[in-house]
Amino acid sequence: MLVAMELPTAIKHVMNTKRISQIQLCLRCGIHRSYLYKILNGQHNPSILLLEKIAQGLEMPASQLVAIAERCEVQASLRNDCREAYSKSSSVANAIFVTEHSEVLG
Repeated sequence: MLVAMELPTAIKHVMNTKRISQIQLCLRCGIHRSYLYKILNGQHNPSILLLEKIAQGLEMPASQLVAIAERCEVQASLRNDCREAYSKSSSVANAIFVTEHSEVLG
């Protein structure tokens, strides 16, 4: 499950939506600011217990926070699929252009 990769994105999204600062969340959760920073930057994955505390600090159930992370994962996957499709279509378009204009390009 790749949800852990998008958990920081989900936490940041909820923080922004509810206008909760990092310091406020730290105070609500009882964790050090540097540790929250590492979680938000994907350097640490929170334990289930800490995930519960973060969710409580965000005033939501942990299951809802995980659901948001799942949606973020789907969106990230779609963005990557779009980038790959664009890259492939650009390569094909370039190949067709070169083939069609090979006389001019020399």
